[in-house]
Amino acid sequence: MASIKYLIQSDKEVVQIYIRLSIGRAKYFKRKVGFTLKSVDWNKQKGMPKLNNNGNKKIASDLRGLTTFIYDALNNAASNGEQINGGWLTSQIDIHFNRVQIVDLDKLLIYCNKFISSMKKSGIALNTVKKYQTTINKIEAFELVSNKTFLVKDVNISFGENFLNYLRVDCKYQDNTASRIIGYVKTICFNAEVNGIRVSPQLKKIKGLKTVKMPFVYLTFEEIEKIKNTLYENPLHQVVADWLIISCYTGQRISDLLRMNSSMIIKEQGFEFIYLTQVKTKSIVQIPIDKNVKEILNKYKGEFPPRVSKHDHSNMVMYNRILKKVCKTAGIVEIVKGNLYNEETERMEVGMYPKNLLISSHVGRRSYASNFFGKIPTPLLMNITGHSSESMFMKYIHKTSSDMSIQLAKILSASNIK
Repeated sequence: MASIKYLIQSDKEVVQIYIRLSIGRAKYFKRKVGFTLKSVDWNKQKGMPKLNNNGNKKIASDLRGLTTFIYDALNNAASNGEQINGGWLTSQIDIHFNRVQIVDLDKLLIYCNKFISSMKKSGIALNTVKKYQTTINKIEAFELVSNKTFLVKDVNISFGENFLNYLRVDCKYQDNTASRIIGYVKTICFNAEVNGIRVSPQLKKIKGLKTVKMPFVYLTFEEIEKIKNTLYENPLHQVVADWLIISCYTGQRISDLLRMNSSMIIKEQGFEFIYLTQVKTKSIVQIPIDKNVKEILNKYKGEFPPRVSKHDHSNMVMYNRILKKVCKTAGIVEIVKGNLYNEETERMEVGMYPKNLLISSHVGRRSYASNFFGKIPTPLLMNITGHSSESMFMKYIHKTSSDMSIQLAKILSASNIK
């Protein structure tokens, strides 16, 4: 059981008052309270000032108030799993006597907004900024529900558990999405710590939920051929089908795919390439023009297919929507395991669905990476898809180290290396 005592440490005329907090056998912390008095005015038996003048009476009253405050803080710390040490004791003394001034940047939302402002100025990809903005919006909503303004230092294990529950129950997010948001909050707080803002000692121990491996959907070469050989009555569907084929043989994100144009085509050593700077990573890529892509370019007299809509956002939305119809027309309707939005529950749900309903704009990049894995050296594939590490690439196509070993074994068995 914890105990608190006050003491002085010398017989000088004027001395400091110390607090001694014991929380177990041979485990105690001693810190200055911040009050001084004459040593002759200290009652060693009671561990308190003698009540012989108004000044000493005030100090005695303040010390009793501090005792109550620290016992309450100990109870809260125990429930939150906080680590009790000398720094914690100093902090509680300062808080009780209002010696710690809470500045604006100590407040979680204010620091979040500073963080995202810095991101925008440093040229971070727009999609990344959007993810953090969504996180900030959720923190703001969580503050309203909790009826509390959180400080950066409040982001501890208890906060993580409560916020995670809010994201899953109130926001109806999947476990993977909720865990990613928790990760973004931790990143912001780590940045705050670097900039001198006090954080919880539990910050590193905050955990999300165990990542669930989501069903993996991509188009095989046979399915791409089906899309290629299907006749579409709606001209717009034919345009989307052509873009889909291009995406499966160029491996680009939708933000790069739909802005491709003939001015990006270059020739080098007798080969044709699409030369572009990726929006998300700012990486320059030079994509060889495959025969399937070349056929489509010839079809449009050297140009890429027309846009589905004049406006960029509408272009992406309509492309994503029509993809499912294109795949249905091409007969890609096999019942497979996937992740689909349920309008009734307002949640993404894993189940068995017609494959065409699971096709979305990222399928081209994933199909390219999956279909050519093992056929083209992984570093060359990564150079085209824009993955910054092999581990990220392997995770993206749901491959393991075992798959890499098998790939290497095949290469070695087919080679003449001795």
